[in-house]
Amino acid sequence: MDSKRPYDLIIFDWNGTLSQGQQDPETYSVIPPLFPGVKAMLKDLHKQGYKLAVATAASRMQLNIELADHGLEEIFQAVCTADDEYHKPDPDVIQHILDVLGLEPIQALMVGDTRYDIECAFHAGIDSLAVLADQSGLAHFKTIQPSAMIARITDLPNWLEEQAKVTAYRDWE
Repeated sequence: MDSKRPYDLIIFDWNGTLSQGQQDPETYSVIPPLFPGVKAMLKDLHKQGYKLAVATAASRMQLNIELADHGLEEIFQAVCTADDEYHKPDPDVIQHILDVLGLEPIQALMVGDTRYDIECAFHAGIDSLAVLADQSGLAHFKTIQPSAMIARITDLPNWLEEQAKVTAYRDWE
């Protein structure tokens, strides 16, 4: 791992974490918007050297359409969709992404808005970060706790910066 980054890989849930909704799987006529600031945040994380991946219940076709519409098709190094063999909360979703990228669990962080995202991370042995869209989101995490929580997805860069300081301090000791 780079000493300036607490993780090498960030795995995102798509719907509800980065994207504000789901397409109509029959027509694909309406592309849901990204949450404000997400596109710039993803491009910045990519420029900083983070590997980025998506683990989603959306179909590969749905995801590809949305990525293209938002100009993000080159940002993600790996994806796992509903069309693949594994589905959240099966930890093999994350293991598949780790295998594709040649990384170990300690190098990865799962970011999501549901208990399935957090369970998937927990059972795969990686850290997890829950995104709480509102206070009702706390109920999702009563039985399985994420490594940490943030209020908005765009709080991620600041959270990563704080984690980098903690990691640097631990390495210094």
